[in-house]
Amino acid sequence: MNLKLSALLLLATTSFATVAEARLGETVEQCMERYGPVIERRSAVLAASDPETLVFSKSGVTIIVEYRESKAWLISYRKVKMLANEVESLVSANAGEGPWSGSLKLSLGECRISGDRTRLAVLTEIPGSKPGLNVTELRIMSREWLTENRSSYVQRAESPSTSPDRPKVDPLPGF
Repeated sequence: MNLKLSALLLLATTSFATVAEARLGETVEQCMERYGPVIERRSAVLAASDPETLVFSKSGVTIIVEYRESKAWLISYRKVKMLANEVESLVSANAGEGPWSGSLKLSLGECRISGDRTRLAVLTEIPGSKPGLNVTELRIMSREWLTENRSSYVQRAESPSTSPDRPKVDPLPGF
C-alpha cells in the first residue's frame, strides 16, 4: 500500500514539475510550448505592457502572463488550495541569481525577494465562491514591472478624475 501511495505522490510531483519550469523573461512562443494553447486573451493591466495578457491552463493551474516586448514580466499562478511544495517549486523555478529571501508575512499575504533583487514573489489567498474553496495565487513580478506599476499608480493618484458627475467639494471654513 505504501508503494502505491509513494508512486502516486511521485507522479503528482513530477506532473506539476512541468508547470514549475516557467520563468520571467520567456517569450510568448516559449510559454505556448510549455503550457499549450492560449485559453483566453485579456487586456494588459499596465499601459507599458504588450496589449494582450495571455491565460493558459496546465495541470490544474491557471497561468496568467503579462508581457513587455514579447517577454514575460509578470506571471500569476492560480490554483484551488495550492500545496506548499507546489508554491516552493514555482518560486524556485523563477529565482534569479542567488536564493530567495525568507518569507515576510503581511496582511495581503507572504512576500519574498530574489537574491539578485530583480524579482518579487507574492503569495495570497483569494476567497472562493464557496466556503473552503479559496484560490491560492502566486505572482512573480520583475523589478521593471514593479517600477512601471508604481509609476502608473502615482500618475493616476496625481491626476484625479474631473468627471462632470463628480460632486464639488467646498473647503471647510478656517482650513
